[in-house]
Amino acid sequence: MTKIRILLVSIISIMVLDGCAMKGKFAPTGASYQRSKRTPEQIELYLDPQAPAKPYVIVGIISTEQLGGYSEFDESLAMMRKKASEVGLDGILHINCSPLGAVQSGSCTGKGFVYQK
Repeated sequence: MTKIRILLVSIISIMVLDGCAMKGKFAPTGASYQRSKRTPEQIELYLDPQAPAKPYVIVGIISTEQLGGYSEFDESLAMMRKKASEVGLDGILHINCSPLGAVQSGSCTGKGFVYQK
């Protein structure tokens, strides 16, 4: 009986911890681009209606997905920056986040861009 309880507690713990994870995704739009080498902290973020002053090209859609539970917007933005850095973007614009209390609270989407060389 004790082994079954330990097993059940372990399974539930894994489900809870995994269920609160956040995932970042990048969906390229098909535009080819030269990857930049930026750290997540160097990724530029622009909320509507802001946009970069320099010429840029949108190369994909960045999104975060909260896998159960709730998250704060700063967690979502940090995940967006991390994913943008991994795929070689300069920044993200047109960022839109679901409101707190929504089904996927804290999930965000935005358009990934690179500066024209």
